[in-house]
This record gives sequence, C-alpha cells and structure tokens, in this order.
Amino acid sequence: MGLGRRCKPGFRSAAVEGFNCESAGSGPQPKRGSLGGISLGGTVDVANVDIRLAGEADAESVARLVLELFGELAPLGHSGYEAQAVTRTARNLLTGGDPVWAFLAEAGRDPVGVLTLNQCASIYAGGRFGEISELYVRAPFRALGVGRRLVEAAAAFARLRGWSRLEVGAPETPKWERTVSFYRRAGFSEVGPRLKLELPR
Repeated sequence: MGLGRRCKPGFRSAAVEGFNCESAGSGPQPKRGSLGGISLGGTVDVANVDIRLAGEADAESVARLVLELFGELAPLGHSGYEAQAVTRTARNLLTGGDPVWAFLAEAGRDPVGVLTLNQCASIYAGGRFGEISELYVRAPFRALGVGRRLVEAAAAFARLRGWSRLEVGAPETPKWERTVSFYRRAGFSEVGPRLKLELPR
C-alpha cells in the first residue's frame, strides 16, 4: 500500500486521455480503460487477475478500494473519510481534466487492487515525473504479484509519457516495514522523510 502527496503541477498536459502524450509518437493513442496493447509482462495468470487503466465509470470501484486502504492505515480502522466524498473526488479526478490516473486489478469482474498515479514536476527531477498516491491490494491477493503488476503498469505508463522517475510516499516504519520492503524489491530507493502542511479551506 502507498499513500503519497497530491501534486498540483503548475502546468496542464495538452493530452488528458490515457496514454496520450508527446513522447509516445504520433500514431493513435489508447484511451482510459485500455492499455493499448502494451505488454506488461504477459497475461497475469495468478487468480486470473487483469490490470487495466480505469476511467470515470470506475470511480466507485476505485473509491471503494482506496477507502479500504485508508481504513487499514488508520488507527482502529477508522479513517474519518466518507464513502460519498471519496467517490466524488475519484470521479472528479478521473474525468481527464487533471493529470491523474488509476489502474485497477480485477479478478474476473471484481476489483481487487488499485494504484493511483499523478503527474508532478520539479527541477531536481529534470522536469515531469509520476507519483504513486495510493496503492492497495485486497488481503487474499497479496504476496501473489498483483501489487508488482500494478507498479509495472504505472512504470510502463510513465515511460510512454517521458517521465524521468516514479516516486511514492510510504507509511511510517517499523509498523509498515513490509510495505517499504515491497517498494524496495520493486526497485525504489529511499530518499528521506516526507512532510505535509495542511491548509485550511
């Protein structure tokens, strides 16, 4: 699981659908809901799980899985988030107006995992890069490679967009050491603590 910051870049990509990006060539571009024939290591054969790019119609599935993530991260399982508000936010972000995407892992037609990804930019990263904001896999499907497949999908997407890197904010250790170890095995390296400043609205 992962829980990162939500970047608000000072730019908006001219392309807002799926894999449509300047660096992906001038041919037809796949839209949300399709991986456009991109190979992410073959068909997932564990528990018949497929990975796909989510769209606005998947907002409820994305929100439900993210809420489960919040519940696991929160003390006593009470995150304080409301389902209606989270679903509304997910739908707003997945309409394509913001540089935010989600990948769903599905066993048959049942969503079992989610990864949300947003576009950021910085001088230290040499320009635009991607950030994993949430990553969650339901317990029965953990340790079966589903989380790794979601990260691989995000990495393939990032390469097509010409991003220099992927970043993620992991929860604190030692309680969540297993989560941090997962990212290390996926090739991530630690770059220091992440802090936040809550801004009242």
